[in-house]
Amino acid sequence: MTASLLVDIERRIGDCRTLHSRIETACSLWTLSGYGLVQVHPDARDLFDARFPAVRTSIADFQAFLAGLLDRASMAPAVPQLRPQRLAETVTLSLQGIKSYTSSRDHRLDLIEALATAVYDSVVARPGLRAATGHTGIGADAPAEAVRGLPE
Repeated sequence: MTASLLVDIERRIGDCRTLHSRIETACSLWTLSGYGLVQVHPDARDLFDARFPAVRTSIADFQAFLAGLLDRASMAPAVPQLRPQRLAETVTLSLQGIKSYTSSRDHRLDLIEALATAVYDSVVARPGLRAATGHTGIGADAPAEAVRGLPE
């Protein structure tokens, strides 16, 4: 299940023009996978419970995917401690909190947009990098709107 989801995410972020939108889209698709299922069948929540080894493996796979995405951006982070692997781990753990505590699908997407912006800004905060990456601000590539239109 995880492998096919990551293939789908890779395909969908291929349409994104900016690093910001690739981060936001990948995180949105990852956290929305199964959202509708859990809404209809609350017991399905166990499929996404990090106490289970298979779920932890799935999370680690997404974390590695995200680290690769950040690494491919070929930008030194503005803060040296935020190497792609550390930043991906921070994002992945943040997504677990977002998944656990958001009150609605839109609330989840709004927080993911804020997280993507924070991650993006931590990577490109150095002078000159913002212009080179093509991101002009929140919603510049409107990935959240594209994700909001996906079926639940």
